[in-house]
Amino acid sequence: MLHGVELRIVPDGPYLHADDQVRQWLAAFRQVCATNPERPSWSRPYHGPGVPS
Repeated sequence: MLHGVELRIVPDGPYLHADDQVRQWLAAFRQVCATNPERPSWSRPYHGPGVPS
């Protein structure tokens, strides 16, 4: 859910996402994890077609 959070608008410039946005996303992720003990399919690594995950 937080992949790419460190992206910048321009090299050595400000970050694309504000700290408050990141905190909200992290809180939402933690809530999903707390309410769903199984790893959701979208959180599993993708290894490409035909490769077991």
